[in-house]
Amino acid sequence: MERHLIEKRPTWWLLYTNGAALVGLVWLLETAVASAAARLMLEIGAVVAMVVRMLCWLRVNRGRIELAETRVARRDAIDLIAHDGAPAARRGYGLASLDRPPRGGRRVS
Repeated sequence: MERHLIEKRPTWWLLYTNGAALVGLVWLLETAVASAAARLMLEIGAVVAMVVRMLCWLRVNRGRIELAETRVARRDAIDLIAHDGAPAARRGYGLASLDRPPRGGRRVS
């Protein structure tokens, strides 16, 4: 397994590509196969195969999605802490900005 796999962002493009491939494959089967029974069986097989691929994608990216949601929740919590009545120009975003004075300003002890 890759060393820091969980720290990467979810690969949304791959999920969208799978969806587009499903639509293209069903369209191809609809136009290329003459027999109604064979076409129906192939289309059902294609849909099942793509659903399995999407479930595999979800399994691989579940940790990445949860990590991204946690980051958003933490950022929102930090924003709430930063809104302590200080003017908007003096407020920073992120943990490091809570410890620093604004640019060009002096730290008041």
